[in-house]
Amino acid sequence: MKLLHIGFTVCLSTSGFSIAQSSIDAYPDYFLGKNGWVVSKQDYTEIVRFRDVKSDWPQAHFDFMSKVVKSLEGKGIKVIIAVIPQRLNVYPQMLPKDLYLSFTKDKTSYENLMPEIRLRGMHTADLLNAITRSPYYSSDAATYFRFEAHWNFYGAYAGAGEVYRQIKQTFGDLKLPMKKYELKILEPVPRKDTYWLSNLPKDVQPTVHPDYDVPYTLTLTSDQSALLGDDIPAVTIVGTSFTGYGFRQSLMYYLKADILDASLPGKGMWTPMAQYIKSDAYNKTHPKLIVWEMPEYILENYPMPTDDEYKIFSSILGISK
Repeated sequence: MKLLHIGFTVCLSTSGFSIAQSSIDAYPDYFLGKNGWVVSKQDYTEIVRFRDVKSDWPQAHFDFMSKVVKSLEGKGIKVIIAVIPQRLNVYPQMLPKDLYLSFTKDKTSYENLMPEIRLRGMHTADLLNAITRSPYYSSDAATYFRFEAHWNFYGAYAGAGEVYRQIKQTFGDLKLPMKKYELKILEPVPRKDTYWLSNLPKDVQPTVHPDYDVPYTLTLTSDQSALLGDDIPAVTIVGTSFTGYGFRQSLMYYLKADILDASLPGKGMWTPMAQYIKSDAYNKTHPKLIVWEMPEYILENYPMPTDDEYKIFSSILGISK
């Protein structure tokens, strides 16, 4: 296997961002890291920027998110924020040595992000710590895919376990209509899709290390909610494509409850919430709990709501810009 080796020069600087950025500038948009991981230059740059430059942090995102959460809580709905850490924050060791040294010298962007959420009175769970401590973290399948940005089922399962722990610690017993499930995690299987491998420079030979899917089955074994006549789940997950990798099913297993899926892949953080609160499912019966899932990079970089979405938030939740 031929690896692309690029030299670099580090100049003395008072800014950690400048040193880290000068290292990454020499690399192509996608490059091969250690042990077969494909690294996105954009992901690296965004993480370093939001780690070191406080003025770049999207305060408006945090402030408006807080307004949404406080309005929902005013209606008796519990809300927990599940921010999914960027892949490089979970596996910095995938980086070449020069990038790794500058990348790991300070706290991660994720570690800086969590206090911004909590300072505004919102409840959240530390998924980074939970995933890196998962027994699957160092497995062949890892907890994220090697060739693209998403977590796999191992990562989703670890994240869901921490969200559940935080729900119990923060809210206690929500007295949800009980549904018991049996969860079976099957042996990982090689993934057919190559994703970012096709974006590598042509003179870099692709890694021979496979990427893996982690199949699973979730089987309902006991249903008390049917006796109560509940047709709309008391828990809703509002989120992105990350929910579709077994995050919802893992939460169902932990919570012993059905969960309404209000995720919208590829629509950012505001559209799924706006579409959900104007839906019949929300307006017919408010849930007891909303899990608001969002990837770290979307929270840090995604645009604010559109004018139409602001109108939805204003008319239903009574909040403005």
